[in-house]
Amino acid sequence: MFQHSVRLFLALIATALVSGCSGGGSSAPPPAGGLTLVPKDGLILVSWNEDPGVQYDLWYAPTSNVESCQSTNGGIPASCLLRTHIRSPYLASGLINGVTYYFVMNGRKSDGPAGANTAIVSATPSMAGATWQAAASLGSSDMHGITYGTDLTNLVGYHVAVGNAGAIFNSTDGVNWTAVVPSPTGNNLNAAVYSLGKFIAAGAAGSILYSPDTVTWTTAVSGTAQTLNALGTDTATVVAVGDSGTILYSNNPTAWTTATSPTVNNLHGVAYSPFPNSTWVAVGDAGTLISSFDGVTWHTVVSGTSSNLESVAVLALTNPTTLVTTYTFVAVGAGGTVLTSSDGVTWTSQIVVSAPDLFAVSAMSQFVAVGANGSIFTSLDGITWHQATSGTAATLYGVIGAAGQYNAIGQAGANIYSQ
Repeated sequence: MFQHSVRLFLALIATALVSGCSGGGSSAPPPAGGLTLVPKDGLILVSWNEDPGVQYDLWYAPTSNVESCQSTNGGIPASCLLRTHIRSPYLASGLINGVTYYFVMNGRKSDGPAGANTAIVSATPSMAGATWQAAASLGSSDMHGITYGTDLTNLVGYHVAVGNAGAIFNSTDGVNWTAVVPSPTGNNLNAAVYSLGKFIAAGAAGSILYSPDTVTWTTAVSGTAQTLNALGTDTATVVAVGDSGTILYSNNPTAWTTATSPTVNNLHGVAYSPFPNSTWVAVGDAGTLISSFDGVTWHTVVSGTSSNLESVAVLALTNPTTLVTTYTFVAVGAGGTVLTSSDGVTWTSQIVVSAPDLFAVSAMSQFVAVGANGSIFTSLDGITWHQATSGTAATLYGVIGAAGQYNAIGQAGANIYSQ
């Protein structure tokens, strides 16, 4: 009897120790309604009805037998991806367009054992840019600048669009938009970028604003009264360019320094490529094209055109077999002018047939250029272009490829997207 009591006592202690090691956690039921998937370009947006007290684990793989990923025998297979302690919505990134991915989720409380799985669902990401849809109008002002970034406090991703009369809008999905308090200066805003942990906007009379959350904006001292037309970043430095050859740079959005410019022509676009030599490129009126290796010292480059150039972007493409990444610059401008370069130094000029004035270009999985009368053109290499139907006759002044979709904005609040 005594021995039996001792064994029972030790068993109770062992049980208590195991319970203590697990932190007293427990399994949780799967989210009601399961998972909802929205396929995008190289991404799939995953959302579910979230219980704040539950820790969610998401498993996904290019196989319908995704539940096999949860086996602990031999570790997680290389084709399987696991994301733990995530919040809804979640962007599953780094996916291959045209490949079907399968998803399953379970939950736990306080690091307890995993609960039951949701039903398995699947989606196939695909290249965006060909089919466009209308989003809600962004007011009545012409909209010019658009960017995407993350509020680092709440870890929420936002699209931000800016325009005339200091108009500012934000969106968590690039489809549904909200007007935020306009710029405190009321000046026209022409450009937006996310860098240095801040959303940054620039425009008329040297206006520069920055915000950590897209809602509260602070005015910076730019040191110039010239209109600023474009912003670019290499993630460590932001460069602003504008009228009369104005160039500013900053490693902190509160303080800006004027760079010596090799031109007095108005500059309308700026972009950065890490290859081959950490090259910045800015473009402007009368075929102006200048470059820099540090964003501070600039020199003139022969563009091969006298057309006004409005925007420049860089496309990075990685060969899935060799894993070699190539970088291509594209600049666009008046009369359908397109310039291409692999190094930012030597450029080739062409006119895209049937293209009107082009005002903006962006790149994600391909180049997307937008312009007058709602025109949209796409290209995988900057040389061969295809026209897309935008569904609007409004002139488009800004475009961005981010978060698995393209968004274009323009005249009188025009706002369209492709995913």
